[in-house]
Amino acid sequence: MMDQSQDVLEYDVAEAARIIQREDGVSERMALAGSRALSSTHPALFPLVRAWLHGEHPEFEFQGVTMALIQEKQGPSYRAAIATMSDLLENPDRVDAFKTYDFPIM
Repeated sequence: MMDQSQDVLEYDVAEAARIIQREDGVSERMALAGSRALSSTHPALFPLVRAWLHGEHPEFEFQGVTMALIQEKQGPSYRAAIATMSDLLENPDRVDAFKTYDFPIM
């Protein structure tokens, strides 16, 4: 039987919110929302979330899309890159579109 604890990402929501607020420069409310959203991250990315909580930004690749590519296209937020990578893992049919889409510069 598989260890079910691996299916749940346990982390300090308040601490994650502080990191998001510091790194992304968003309000406390936005940071808390972003922190809570981490709980729905694809399980393959749990090690990346844990590393990010400790100040690390490890690389990850899925079908030719890397964390660095996501950050290059969408902006420097590693946490936001985790969310995008999670979406791509859940919806692999979106990978080719992501690779070719040119995101507007904000």
